[in-house]
This record gives sequence, C-alpha cells and structure tokens, in this order.
Amino acid sequence: MTLKSDIGVIGGMGPLASAAFVRSLYGMYQGQLEQSLPSVTLYSDPSFADRTATFLGGGDFSPMLRKLEDKIRKMLADGMERIVICCMTAHYLVPMLPLELRQHIVSLVDIAVEELHRTRKRCLIACTTGATKLRIFQDNPEWYRAAPFAVFPTDAEQEQLHTGIYRLKREHITEPLAEIVAFIAAAHRVEAILAGCTELHLLSPLHAGSNRLNQTYDFLDPLTAVARLWMEEEHASEVYS
Repeated sequence: MTLKSDIGVIGGMGPLASAAFVRSLYGMYQGQLEQSLPSVTLYSDPSFADRTATFLGGGDFSPMLRKLEDKIRKMLADGMERIVICCMTAHYLVPMLPLELRQHIVSLVDIAVEELHRTRKRCLIACTTGATKLRIFQDNPEWYRAAPFAVFPTDAEQEQLHTGIYRLKREHITEPLAEIVAFIAAAHRVEAILAGCTELHLLSPLHAGSNRLNQTYDFLDPLTAVARLWMEEEHASEVYS
C-alpha cells in the first residue's frame, strides 16, 4: 500500500498544532499536482481533557484512554494505516492501548529520540511539565542513545516554558514562547532545541519559515520529521512500483 490514502491525525490537543501539521505536510509537496497529494484524515477534538493536569493531578484518565482508543479504531475502520497522535504528552497513554492499535501509531517519542541521537548535539528538551514529570522521553527504550545529548530546563525554567506553551494555546501568538525557549537555550548553551511538545511545531522552519530561534539553533521537530519521512517513502514507492 502506498501512502496516498493511509494517513490519520488525531489532533485538537491543541488544535493549532494539529492543523499546522496537516498544512506543513502538504507544504512539502510544493510544485506537485494537488490530485497526486496524499489523502489525510484529521480528527480534531479539543474536548480531550488537559493531559498534564489529568495525569499529574491524579485524575481518572480512563475516559481519555477510551476516547483515544475509539478514535484510533474508527480511523483504522476508515482505512487509515498510519496514525499520528498530535500531542506528545498524550503518548503517555500509548503503552496502555491494545497491541493491534499500537502497531499503527507513528510514535512521535520514538522519532524525537532518534532525531536527538542522529543530531548528536547538546539539545534543550522543550516540552510540557507533564511530559517531563511523566518521563515521556526518558522511559523510551532507546533513550540511552539520546541521553548524553539531552538538557532539561531547571524547575523554574520548566514552569516558564509550560506557561508559555499554554499561552500559545490560549492566545494564538508564538513570540512569547519563542522568547522563553531562546532564553532557556542560551542559559544552557545548547546547540539544538527539541520540539518536545507539538505546539512548538508552530515555531519550526517548516511551518513558520526562518526566524531567529530556528536559525540560531538546530530545530529538531518530530512532526517535521514525520512529514519528511512520509514524503520520502511515497517517492520511493513510486520509483520502485
């Protein structure tokens, strides 16, 4: 099966990031006939409970898990073979899903860890407080390969970063978050920044174009990596078909 009709995106967590990912995915096909582009299904549901508040607050996250499972099953029934959950913190739920569902999920955490190891540069992990405290990255089986290059913010910096991410969600402006990330990156003298929250895709070169942040630091964005991987695989399948 080619990638023409098998891409599913579960979004709404937040809606700007998942919508931007779909736009960025299509942006990689600039110059091609629109009829040749892949078919993408985006399920954007902002009613998913706040992931950090639910997971860290001791709340019952079983309704969120059931909703996620229902959406994945619906996408599979509709022919989607590869599914992106467009929220890094929500990947906390992935190991709790049945194996027959997990095998269709493109793990942004796996890709983030691989990008960090591939780049091999001192890198700031810019993510939500939930992702940090839940050890979303550190508990990945391949983390040992990436750990030597990872730099996490201090507790105070993490609070600023988390607040900046939620301000972007609420106010739809990227500049305050970009300033916070740049300040923390400079304080730790890193060479790269990992978009460990999908909201940071809005700061990436693929979506935002060149800016001071992504031109100063290597910007490792799992969503960009997914879009590029799918495009390259599709082109390869066309060459060898």
